[in-house]
Amino acid sequence: AGALAGGLNFDGTDDHVDLKTHAASMQGLAQGTVAAWFKSDTGSLRTIFSVSKASATDRYARLYLESGVLKWKVLGDTGTTTSSLASPQTVNDNAWHHAAVTVDASQNARLYVDGELASEGPRPFFSAVFGLDSMHIGRTEKSGDDEYWRGQLDDVRVLDRPLSAAEISA
Repeated sequence: AGALAGGLNFDGTDDHVDLKTHAASMQGLAQGTVAAWFKSDTGSLRTIFSVSKASATDRYARLYLESGVLKWKVLGDTGTTTSSLASPQTVNDNAWHHAAVTVDASQNARLYVDGELASEGPRPFFSAVFGLDSMHIGRTEKSGDDEYWRGQLDDVRVLDRPLSAAEISA
């Protein structure tokens, strides 16, 4: 059972939902929202959702956990940085949490955990990564190094507009 009575279990080794056939349609998104319910107890780097150029090691946008901290990172071809937006608290407590990242047309990114603003700063959305050919729930596909989710995921969504804080907390 997931957060919303569905959910999928991921083993951290090779389980993922492959959405590659839709990756190219995400290329033009300069703003939007990625949201998901997640549950994990892992301390290692684990991807919730990603879009990427699979043949490159440093061309992706992803929502993920690292050392128990929720993060949003975009490494792309334009306007990107190597630093992530990161929640101040750890969320790898094997309890259900809601994650959302929004990016508006001015590249103002906001990371939310359980409906509360956790971090914000200038970050782009998918259009900053050229040649998108990979999209996954539970995996980042990149040259020589894939990262898989371990735990549960439910109600993963990608929207072409940034949700408001009120919509996220509802």
